[in-house]
Amino acid sequence: MENIKVLRNLIKNGLGLDDAHCYIYNNKWLIPEDKGLFVVIGIINSEVIGNNLKYKSTVDKFYAITSTTFCTDYSIDIFSADISARLKQFELINLLGSFEALQSQERNNYSIARIPSSFTDLSSLEGDKILNRYRATIRVFHKVQTEREATYFDKLSGVRTILNY
Repeated sequence: MENIKVLRNLIKNGLGLDDAHCYIYNNKWLIPEDKGLFVVIGIINSEVIGNNLKYKSTVDKFYAITSTTFCTDYSIDIFSADISARLKQFELINLLGSFEALQSQERNNYSIARIPSSFTDLSSLEGDKILNRYRATIRVFHKVQTEREATYFDKLSGVRTILNY
């Protein structure tokens, strides 16, 4: 499962929200009209921080295994028309450092590297429609690994030394 969906589920369950109150940014949704608590999670930036290529052979095949480590920054917006977001922003910080978060990281092979130390007040973005809107940023490390048959290398006939002068 995508890390952003795993994070959404962690936050949704941890804050007791339903699917209508916890979104992934860039999906189709409208700014809600009711006074409940809402959370939107989005990807700010993703970069490659490491890449590794290794090989594995079996009796009849040769495989190339590529592992790439990524560092992804996610934004977490928590907002409400009432005071819910102002009160729950601290609970969200606790959730990201909780036992449930640690279990999720181990189960889904990712690591929350930085717990936010503050929220940015974005309440003015929506004018008077959303009175309380706050954003935190977290950094997540995760690895993607692919294994493919290396058909070229299984045709090697032995070891040869080639000198280039």
